[in-house]
Amino acid sequence: MLRIIEGNLNKDLAIDTLAENLFVSRSYLCAAFKKEVGMSIGSYVRAVRMEHAAELLKNSPSLSIAEIAADVGYKRQGSFTDAFAREMGHTPSQWRTGAFDMDAFLR
Repeated sequence: MLRIIEGNLNKDLAIDTLAENLFVSRSYLCAAFKKEVGMSIGSYVRAVRMEHAAELLKNSPSLSIAEIAADVGYKRQGSFTDAFAREMGHTPSQWRTGAFDMDAFLR
């Protein structure tokens, strides 16, 4: 399940679709995932998307923020920027310019 999520960050990862593809009910999938991983599927997807985006912002300066947003599953750059700032505490632009100690944050 984790590999499915991590390998498809740029796609719509709706819980109903994941459950259907795994031939289990939505409620079973949510409960089993939370028991094993310790967080909801939505929280996990968001965290993995933001970690991947943070790495791209740090290591791929040729990619625009809009391209990174699309790469991690956001159709609108504004939605990505808001989500990134909520999750990471800094905007993608601040993250990219290194206005703080990124390495300490990623540890």
